[in-house]
Amino acid sequence: MKKHFVLFAVLHIFLMSNSQEITVNFKSRYNSNPLDSIVVQNMRTNEKISIEPNNSLILTVPTTIIDTYSKTPAFYWKTSSNGMELHTNQLISNAIHIEVFDESGKIIIANEIQHVQEQPLIIISNVKQKIYFIHVFTKDRKMLYTGSFLYKEAISNPLLFSENHNILKEEENTSKMTFLYGDILECIGYSQDLTDNISISPFTDTCLYFSFMGTVTDIEDNEYSTIQIGNQTWFAQNLQTTTYADGTPIPFISDNVEWTQATSDGYCDVYNNTDSSALYGKFYNWYAVETEKLCPTGWHVPNDQEWSELRTYLIENGFNYDSTTVDNKIAKSLAITEGWTISTQEGSVGYSQHENNSTGFCGLPAGNRASNTGSFYYKTYTAYWWSYTQESTNYAYRWAISNTSVSFNSESYSKKMGYSVRCIKD
Repeated sequence: MKKHFVLFAVLHIFLMSNSQEITVNFKSRYNSNPLDSIVVQNMRTNEKISIEPNNSLILTVPTTIIDTYSKTPAFYWKTSSNGMELHTNQLISNAIHIEVFDESGKIIIANEIQHVQEQPLIIISNVKQKIYFIHVFTKDRKMLYTGSFLYKEAISNPLLFSENHNILKEEENTSKMTFLYGDILECIGYSQDLTDNISISPFTDTCLYFSFMGTVTDIEDNEYSTIQIGNQTWFAQNLQTTTYADGTPIPFISDNVEWTQATSDGYCDVYNNTDSSALYGKFYNWYAVETEKLCPTGWHVPNDQEWSELRTYLIENGFNYDSTTVDNKIAKSLAITEGWTISTQEGSVGYSQHENNSTGFCGLPAGNRASNTGSFYYKTYTAYWWSYTQESTNYAYRWAISNTSVSFNSESYSKKMGYSVRCIKD
């Protein structure tokens, strides 16, 4: 297992007989975005540690009296047109060493410099948008400063440095950090290019779940969560726009007869209830899908090939309810964890609903609007989503999961049907 180097501040401590420990575990809420690494910072001490995804953080709560003699820190960040600048307001006469490394422990910069009064110690530029750590220390490795930053944005205050030497300690499989009750821990989880931040002040053993979701807004400023699944990025909510991406209003059809007779684009509220839109989105007929203007710029309504790619990825990567990698048993992985009519069929969406949604797709049982009556059906029972792919002049494909279903499949139905819409990134 890869080992990391973290700052260990040596303090004057009068030890008593014992200490307490709090264990913090880390998981991704959705299996489609596994954890790559975690960075935890104690906001009181500024101690920061990088943790492997399968490791636990052990918080050691000392029953001690701490006697630390510290001086006022002399380091601070400035932002300039050149990048991030680290300054000190005290002249450091001896040569100093500076190391910059990423969360994996890889050293990006390693310099020995001679400080010049009123000049920056180092300028950070042309690095990727992610977290970095910096250590400033003397030749004999007495730590003067440790901090972290996102490119163009300083994100932490400098550590107080003491008369004692700070040393770099090689971290073992279980990561440890000194902690006092009431301390706030800022925890950053990383998954590919995504991050999620959680702040906690634990009093007992706990497990943190990171939700690696992005966001996108439509032309009406409705905001949608997005989730990456394999090589695809999907809306994690149903579309609710009433305006096409080019600014054209989508025709609104509430009357049942008018809905059945429509041969052009239209939308409606779910069960003709405007208040349902924030949760369930809107229903659209396929003629609205056909315009290719429903989704925000850079997104589109998925075709059958893209829906099939999603299904294949989930099956082959163990998202079946029984964790097998053959057959189509992925419905639970796409369904939200509540709101479904209960089912007694093992492995179905309505059975043990708390086990649903391992993908983060958050499928909702909005039901549909019928093409022949204009009436609404199957709310709490079924989730339907349009495909851009048509079968014939009058029929197009839709994909669905239901409370009793184990699988995720498509069928062709009238283009006059009202179904939910999900968008996929171009």
